[in-house]
Amino acid sequence: MVDRPAQFKGEKRYADLFGAIRYSKDPPTFIVLFEDSAALIGLMIAFVGIYFSVRLNFPVLDGAASILIGLVLAVTAGLLARETKGLLIGERADQRIHDSILRIAGGIKGVAQANGILTIHPAPQQILVALSLAFECSLTSCCDWSGESPDDRRFRVRLSSLIPNAGRRR
Repeated sequence: MVDRPAQFKGEKRYADLFGAIRYSKDPPTFIVLFEDSAALIGLMIAFVGIYFSVRLNFPVLDGAASILIGLVLAVTAGLLARETKGLLIGERADQRIHDSILRIAGGIKGVAQANGILTIHPAPQQILVALSLAFECSLTSCCDWSGESPDDRRFRVRLSSLIPNAGRRR
């Protein structure tokens, strides 16, 4: 088996780009990319359509180019709708984050077991979490509700490795 030269191993960069778009929780980032790409493709189609309609004296090519530009815009709108729909209505956090939250919550003093979790991404840097916890029988007071408990700080620190800016208070 022959190993391919290093310069031909760059196909993965496009997979990384589309993966980043798919898992991004910040729509403006990829909306700008999609819109600008569609605009550039539309300009190229318009140039080619007008050039050949004048060069060949065949005005139908100009109309065909307009239709192609409309198709490019429709495909772009469809892709944007598909990628942002979950963020508009709230999408579930990644399974890795679910597992980490359950593990951290189960390790908090006074928690006997972390039973289940529901999450929603209302914003790029925020996750709303609802936990089902079973507390130890001897527990009378879990934490000081007047401020942030030490377990809360520990939770933020551990999650900051999974979610950028998770430890930052707003």
